[in-house]
Amino acid sequence: MATVFDTGADPGPMDEDCLRVNIYTPGTRDRRPVMVWFHGGGLAFGSANEYDGSNLARNHDVVVVTVGFRLGLLGFADLSPCGRGFEGSASNGFRDQILALQWVRANITAFGGDPGNVTVFGQSGGGLSILALLGAPSADGLFHRAIVLSAGPPQPEPPEVVSILGGTLDAEPTDLPRRLRELPVERIIELQQGIGFTAGGSVDGTVVTRFPVDAIHHHGAAGVPIVIGTTRDEGTLLTSMMAELRPAVLRIIAEGLAAGTFEGADPGPYLSRLDAEIDGDVEFHTRVWTDHFRRTATRVAEAACAAGPGGWLYRFDLEPTGVLADELGVTHAADLGFVFDTLRPAAGPDLYDTTLPSVRATAGRWSATLASFARHGHPNDLQPGWPRHLPDRTCLVVDQTDRIEHDIDRDLQHTWGDR
Repeated sequence: MATVFDTGADPGPMDEDCLRVNIYTPGTRDRRPVMVWFHGGGLAFGSANEYDGSNLARNHDVVVVTVGFRLGLLGFADLSPCGRGFEGSASNGFRDQILALQWVRANITAFGGDPGNVTVFGQSGGGLSILALLGAPSADGLFHRAIVLSAGPPQPEPPEVVSILGGTLDAEPTDLPRRLRELPVERIIELQQGIGFTAGGSVDGTVVTRFPVDAIHHHGAAGVPIVIGTTRDEGTLLTSMMAELRPAVLRIIAEGLAAGTFEGADPGPYLSRLDAEIDGDVEFHTRVWTDHFRRTATRVAEAACAAGPGGWLYRFDLEPTGVLADELGVTHAADLGFVFDTLRPAAGPDLYDTTLPSVRATAGRWSATLASFARHGHPNDLQPGWPRHLPDRTCLVVDQTDRIEHDIDRDLQHTWGDR
């Protein structure tokens, strides 16, 4: 087993010098499917170094590449009002990912990988990155399958940041780039935290030119097959991270999130229906988070089926066994150790007793399913009963024993107004 630039679980210091990859390969002689990982963290934090790809590579005979890219202000600040030279700056982090995919295409053969069989996979902000790359013309042809875990869609437009930064640094837009270049990276990170910058990731019109569903239909049958899904209780972790906020603030955040869920369309009818269903600010906020990821998954799966390449929908339901099980359930990022077949929580919460045979078996089976999809472009080598999402609204429920359910999101879709 050859491991190149493996720094283990330590994410390392935050620095602009981050355009690096970690490569895990079983050997360099053959040509294996390549799985390129984009990490989560809301495009504002996280690191490729937190994910150990050695088990996934060794146990399933694939080459795993984890990618570092610029985050926060360094990767996603929209400085286009500062001049034409800054067009697309709101997607510099996506440009880094595209550069990494170009590097993989040119160099992965030396590490035993097949440049003609590249699967991108990512969770949360990393999954959003993949959805954004579907709508980025400069990413066309750089990957051949996609696995999207717990992701919302790109935002309709970049958040406004020039006036905020200009006011903080006492700089006019034309002078702001110079002032920012003069700052050490530590100061930029402090600025990011001080102004509460949320990267989001957006359809900026230069790098990312289409929403994912539009991009899938645009590419038609020439597009990429997609596995996409969520955990069962996505919103509990994210709400717990905001436990100190006042209910009124939670409501404002939820309304903004809902606007992103509906890609700029009016979320008012959805919020009104949700108000009628749910009593309680925390419960409301948790449900909006869960719907944010789940609606994206169903819409993308539907589009990939309708366009031709195929979309397979899943939901991860394995009940936690750890100390946070009752509080969080099967929450956001609960599945990360299963994806990498490590049973180590990586960047997610530690929820499972890894000595249980059922937990270990689920990790082996789910990681093998994803590797099989990367190899074949469909998951049916190991999941012969998992058909495409349409026409029967099929969903694979990943649990102690996997099962197929039909129309699992029917009630949710009524609340969303999609049915």
